[in-house]
Amino acid sequence: MVMRLSVADKRSVSNPLDGTSVCMNPLLETCEELLPLFLMFGVLVALLAIFQRKLGGINTGLTYGQLDELPFRIPGASVLDRLDRTTSEFAVFGVAVAAVPLTLLVTYLVYLHLSGEIVQLMDMVYLTCLMVGFLLYGTNKLRRLDAKKKRLRRVYTGLQLVAQEINRLMSSGYQVYHDFPSGRFHIDHIIVGPNGVFTIQSRIPSCFDGAVARGYFSVKAMGKELRALKTTDAVTIRTTAFHGAWLANWLLTAAGEAVRVQPLLTLPGFTIEAVDTADVIMADPAQIVGVVRTTCVNPLTPETIQRLCAEIEIKYRRERSQASGLSPNPKKTRI
Repeated sequence: MVMRLSVADKRSVSNPLDGTSVCMNPLLETCEELLPLFLMFGVLVALLAIFQRKLGGINTGLTYGQLDELPFRIPGASVLDRLDRTTSEFAVFGVAVAAVPLTLLVTYLVYLHLSGEIVQLMDMVYLTCLMVGFLLYGTNKLRRLDAKKKRLRRVYTGLQLVAQEINRLMSSGYQVYHDFPSGRFHIDHIIVGPNGVFTIQSRIPSCFDGAVARGYFSVKAMGKELRALKTTDAVTIRTTAFHGAWLANWLLTAAGEAVRVQPLLTLPGFTIEAVDTADVIMADPAQIVGVVRTTCVNPLTPETIQRLCAEIEIKYRRERSQASGLSPNPKKTRI
């Protein structure tokens, strides 16, 4: 029969020579008292490291055979990548919220069984604090990931809606490109045709999530600001204008063509009231085709259109090659 001693009983031991009581080293005594805490904290750190490693491997190293060699991107491809990663993170944290507290409890019970200790009040306080703290952190993380998933899904749906509208221009001699990579960001849509070059930003500012939750879907554009209810966004219009300026500069460098690029901004699901938006054209998704056909930005000849499109397609292939580790070959496209 194993006799289980409390920490208080272990503070002194009997001298086998004369039977006198000898006090233990205070440092050893303190370490022995804190051993369960160190053990539980170490298990928590190890579990978090495992989950972090799992998160770091999400959406990396995936190959899709010949699909990796396709040069162009689908509408909202970069948003879809973020949505897939967020969904995977949500699943991993869902498992962690259930597994980590249970693992901590099992670890403590195994420690008690192997060491012959009895349950100590402070050990239970440490264990409870770790479990409750992680549960609070995990549930809050899950709530934020769920909100992010909903927002990304709404943005991706809007990008698909805009792509369906502007793809109709291809029957009128226009070339349409989606999710154009710049190296630092992605331009949602690019249109190249007889009337010039257009960029389209199709995003709903995250600061408008509160308006969406209240069922308010009207936006007023004034100068370089967007306003919905009492929320003001001063980034989206500036970003849209920057995308147009960047593309114009890139085309000048890559193709040697000085062309003016007209930026457009659309907010799928919102009604836009444009008071004064400077150089950015505001339009609903259903109005974009009409705006492109009636707005003559910079008339382009068929030769110029072909030259600009060739450079854009080469850029797509280079970015795809760098992402997949293949050598770029702008002259051939394997499908």
